[in-house]
Amino acid sequence: MPTNFYLRPTGACESQCSNWVHLGKSSIGWTFTFRAYPDPDTAPPAVTWPVTDFASWRQLLDLGGVFDEYGRHVVLADLLALIETQRGGLDDTYGSDFRDEAGNRFVPVEFS
Repeated sequence: MPTNFYLRPTGACESQCSNWVHLGKSSIGWTFTFRAYPDPDTAPPAVTWPVTDFASWRQLLDLGGVFDEYGRHVVLADLLALIETQRGGLDDTYGSDFRDEAGNRFVPVEFS
């Protein structure tokens, strides 16, 4: 079953940032699809830098807790392990999608 993952900002941003940050989607048999935020001006308030590769995406995880689309807390190590197990799965890019230098697929627009 496909599952979307979100970041809930904590700390100072918790009271100011009403939007959760979409991190990406896991689908069995497919590689993990990462959500890109190339322009911080159009990103959720917690995202203040361009997110266009795994390193910049990984920084998002320092901002708060990770939850799945059903509201369940996800342990960070479990999410990273899931991403690793999905490397090498089926994958394709469409429209504005792109790959970072490591071959991770990023989507710079909202998706579900």
